[in-house]
Amino acid sequence: MRVKQNFKLDFVISDRLRRSGPRRSALAFNKFTQKVIIIIIVVVAVVVVVVTVVVVVVIIIVVVVVVVVVVVVVVVVAAAATAAAIVIEQADRHTRARAHIARCEGSDRE
Repeated sequence: MRVKQNFKLDFVISDRLRRSGPRRSALAFNKFTQKVIIIIIVVVAVVVVVVTVVVVVVIIIVVVVVVVVVVVVVVVVAAAATAAAIVIEQADRHTRARAHIARCEGSDRE
């Protein structure tokens, strides 16, 4: 008889707990879990957007640097080629002038 009373008492206590405590705490836990999940999703979305923007900015900077380097190299090569052409032209003029002077001196000696 005592066992049955304890069982009934346990059943009544568990029924009351089921109606009051665990349901409310489970709902509160679910709401808290939902808030945490939403916060995590928002943080992950913000991180993804920030990383994407940083990657795009880095790619743009790399492209700009490469274009600037190519332009500088082209300008330097063009300047070097122009300087070489000027030096060659001056050397050619000098050589022609010396040949002309040598011819003139040769005709004077004769």
